[in-house]
Amino acid sequence: MQRHSRLTEQDYKAIAELMVRRHGDDAVYWADCAIDELDAQGERWRADAWRALRIWVIDCLGLEGDPALVGSGTVH
Repeated sequence: MQRHSRLTEQDYKAIAELMVRRHGDDAVYWADCAIDELDAQGERWRADAWRALRIWVIDCLGLEGDPALVGSGTVH
């Protein structure tokens, strides 16, 4: 069964902005930690939600073209 997030695009954007305000560039690190931990627990659906949030964090930081951010499921 395919699960669909109830979060909207605006929700992801708001959460990403909050993470960046609180953690700055480290917001990407915290998203990566969440992704790794959830993948290790077999929580693929939840890890995918964090992958989507990570993309919004990178966009919010203006780091879309940074090659150091490739990995952890970044889809651009």
